[in-house]
Amino acid sequence: MKKSIIIIIIGLQTLTIAGIGITAYFTFMNKARIQATQRVMIDTKTSLEPTIAFMNQVQESKQQMEEAQMPLQTGGGCP
Repeated sequence: MKKSIIIIIIGLQTLTIAGIGITAYFTFMNKARIQATQRVMIDTKTSLEPTIAFMNQVQESKQQMEEAQMPLQTGGGCP
C-alpha cells in the first residue's frame, strides 16, 4: 500500500515539474516572438515616417486649396 502511494506521489511531482518546464519554455518562446514583432513594427514605422510626413503635407496643401476656393462670406453689418 505504501509503495503504491509513493509511486503515485512521485508521478504527480514528475508531471508537475514537467508542466512547469513546458510552461516556462513556451513563455520564453512567446516573449522572443513578441520582441521580434516589436522590432519589425519599429522598423516599419521608421521606414514609413517620410511617407507619412509627405501625406500630411499633401493633406495640408489640399485643405489650404479648399479654403482658398471658398467664397468670401459677407458680414451682417454693425447692429
